[in-house]
Amino acid sequence: MIRLSSDQIEIPDDIQSMIMSRIDILSEEVRSIIKTASVLGKKFSTVILSLMLKRRDMKEELSKREYTEVISPLGELTYIFRHAIIRDSLYGLQMKDRLRDLHVLAGECMEEIYRKTPEQHSGEMAFHFENGRIEEKAKKYLLMAGKHALKKFMMQNALDYYKRVLKYAKTPDDEVEFHEILGNVYEHLGRWDEALEEYFSWCGKAFENKLYKNYVGMNTKGAALLGQRGRFAEADEKMENAKRVLDLVSESLTIAGYYNINGTLAYLKGDLKNALENYQRFLEISEKNEMKVNAGRAKINIGMIQMMQGSISEAEKNYLLGIETLKRANEILTLGQGYMQLGNLYFMTRKYAKAKRMYLKRLVISRKYGDRQGEAYSLGNLGNLVKSTGNFDEALDSFQKCYVISEEMGDMNSMILSLHAMANLYKERTMVDDALEMYDQALDMMKEYAFREHMMNTYKNKGEVLFAIGRHRDAIEPISEALKIAKKDGFKADEAKLLNSLSRIWFELKDFSLSEKLNAESYEEATKVEDDRVSFECEVMKNKLLYLRDADAGEKNILEMTKRCREDEDLAFLYLTLFKMTRRREYRKKSVAIYRKLYKKSKEFEQSLFIKYLEEA
Repeated sequence: MIRLSSDQIEIPDDIQSMIMSRIDILSEEVRSIIKTASVLGKKFSTVILSLMLKRRDMKEELSKREYTEVISPLGELTYIFRHAIIRDSLYGLQMKDRLRDLHVLAGECMEEIYRKTPEQHSGEMAFHFENGRIEEKAKKYLLMAGKHALKKFMMQNALDYYKRVLKYAKTPDDEVEFHEILGNVYEHLGRWDEALEEYFSWCGKAFENKLYKNYVGMNTKGAALLGQRGRFAEADEKMENAKRVLDLVSESLTIAGYYNINGTLAYLKGDLKNALENYQRFLEISEKNEMKVNAGRAKINIGMIQMMQGSISEAEKNYLLGIETLKRANEILTLGQGYMQLGNLYFMTRKYAKAKRMYLKRLVISRKYGDRQGEAYSLGNLGNLVKSTGNFDEALDSFQKCYVISEEMGDMNSMILSLHAMANLYKERTMVDDALEMYDQALDMMKEYAFREHMMNTYKNKGEVLFAIGRHRDAIEPISEALKIAKKDGFKADEAKLLNSLSRIWFELKDFSLSEKLNAESYEEATKVEDDRVSFECEVMKNKLLYLRDADAGEKNILEMTKRCREDEDLAFLYLTLFKMTRRREYRKKSVAIYRKLYKKSKEFEQSLFIKYLEEA
């Protein structure tokens, strides 16, 4: 039995004998040519083979009948061995020194032929120079191949190239650079523990050798991953490490990256003011140095903060500017993030068709290029969207897939979002106990990981569930906790909504003076952030309070609102309010008819409760 040196495959003796009998009947010239071709792999280019053999054209030679037993044409300039085992046998029968020489020759011929497009063939050239033991060229082309694979989002290929190049690291500069790049690849693959190991294990060596650019990069990238897991104390420590040498770094890209990640950590902690300042600094450096991809990313980040602060028109403007910048720069993954954020804005403003288009664009990009975090977030966003249209099973499936991917990656941020989304879904299905239990599970996780925005939203939704099922006093605590976070962290749009919720709670508890005070505060904040929905609800509450003092005026004002109303949901709510105030059957009849029509389409939790209330009233 013969063992092949090419890939250590063992060929049984009987098959080997059959192959040798085929090869033995070939002429010496033909055997020599196909042995040389075997070095190029199962498929080979006649152009490269011609140059290796110093022949002008191999097309006529390879068309001879003798070759048909072992090779077949695959195209005008490409041939393929009829069986991989034939190619492997031919390769394995050659002396090691000759194989090394042939691999070097193949690599050199490729360098000449592909001199204008070396990146596209760098993996093949790296392979030949590795087998030819030409270390400098093997290193050069492995790095080129890894970079090309990253550019094409072929992450597993990139991982293979960068692992192979490690053995050629001869200096501290090489070691630090290669391990930082390897960390980047692990991060893209969602293998965060291995990414953190690559970043932090080599920080010390980077500092010792005054490789400050790498030192800043490794600390900040690692800090961002720690922040995603809610480990903020550790993340802050790594950012401080980076900051102390930032003045020693001359590369604008590294400095800009520091401010971008500092902004992201501030955002994760709920410090929107600090996040916005860092993102604006990130944009300033990027535009000054004509770094188009970073400028696009910065505009999207700034838009995200503006959206959270309630500046909707400004947020949309920055999202669109960022997306256009990234399109021109052909930066696909970051473009996907831009689509997602714009989708969030459209979803928040109830432009559902536009939101779905944006989410699907992100999902397609994420799956095509292996962005697992992007896939998880896209599934979560699509789950929220389909839930709003009543597709509960599809929504639950999306949320569960999002949770599984996030748990595999150790992405606590996304895990919490998934739990929160599933709790909201149970709420919509009137599975109230399950919803409350899941909200509490998410809150317990958030107490450890301190995602302030998600904590606020979970408190808010828990309070709204309790309010909807009539547990008004129980709803006060979670809504108040959410309001504290909104005020402290600058979530102005949420502050308006939460003040409105508390106003409704205290109205039901018959503390009308407190309800009126909170309603006025809510209207003021809603006007600042241009939230028409909250402003509408505040106007309704204002007239409900007026009705207590002047029934005719309160009823008349709300009837006037029905004439201006464009949305069925708002119209149903107005007639429900009129019925509660006056107990007139005509208002009850109109309200329940509209709610039934709406519930048939959306199956929303609150609509089902309103229908039940009206039917039993």
